[in-house]
Amino acid sequence: AVVALAGDRVVSTDILAGTGVHAPYLSHDRCQHWEPLTAPVETDYLESGSPDVEEEAVVDIWARDGKMACGGWDGIWMEEEGEWKRAVLMGGDFIRGMAFSWPDTQKIPVMYVGTYTGGVVYSSDGGRNWEAKNWGLQEENIQDIMVDAQDSSRIYALDNHRLYRSEDGGISWTGPIFEESLSFLAADPLIGGEVWVQREDILQHSLDGGKTWEPVEGVG
Repeated sequence: AVVALAGDRVVSTDILAGTGVHAPYLSHDRCQHWEPLTAPVETDYLESGSPDVEEEAVVDIWARDGKMACGGWDGIWMEEEGEWKRAVLMGGDFIRGMAFSWPDTQKIPVMYVGTYTGGVVYSSDGGRNWEAKNWGLQEENIQDIMVDAQDSSRIYALDNHRLYRSEDGGISWTGPIFEESLSFLAADPLIGGEVWVQREDILQHSLDGGKTWEPVEGVG
């Protein structure tokens, strides 16, 4: 089953698909053909174990300008010149969601990761070092995390059922800005301030960074 999809914002024909306990697949022609990647996520997952052996090895994926990353229970695997390199989280925590910001002045993306027990952690050096970013969060089991398309200092984080927003790159968090049994978070990859959350069986949409919300008609 496909558990995550990511489109490359620079190489627009490239799509990356995460398929649960299997290594991810890549399409260079907008889903017409697929090829399996040699990311070692599946093998390493089976050897390292996880909180629940039924959980998926690949929980999130990311792509930009031909570069790819796969987040699994045991760390983040990043593809670099045909080789996959692993970045282990601080304390050996488990990944729930990940987001990347790529400032024009940096060759390495800034990484934000939502973890199983450690809240939000942050790295600006490719995962060599990590820093917790939890001031203002009420819970440290972060299900998903997103970076705003136009403002890289604006971050959205979803815990078990509440949504938070940071305007300073995760230094502090405001919220909850929505807290009604939320189970899904998405941010538009091109339009700043556009966010979706799933509240029970209703999809909610915001155009102002989560300040106001409207239900999406016909979806539920």
